[in-house]
Amino acid sequence: KPLAGRPLIDWVIQPALDSGIFAEVWVSTDDDSIAETALACGAKVHRRAAETATNTASTESAMVDFVKAHPDYDILCLI
Repeated sequence: KPLAGRPLIDWVIQPALDSGIFAEVWVSTDDDSIAETALACGAKVHRRAAETATNTASTESAMVDFVKAHPDYDILCLI
């Protein structure tokens, strides 16, 4: 959804990219439109597993899903 002419998710992605403290900025989603927008905003996309994309799934389960797919990291930051 747009906010002040930009996709809402871009208000998080751009400051993370511009901060200079992250080697990579990822968006974890199972939604095609969110993935497309995240890529257009400069983030990488992790296609999360179905069981971690339910209304009852915990944030921790999504993070575990991410680190299993992308084990080469020093620090993981959830924004």
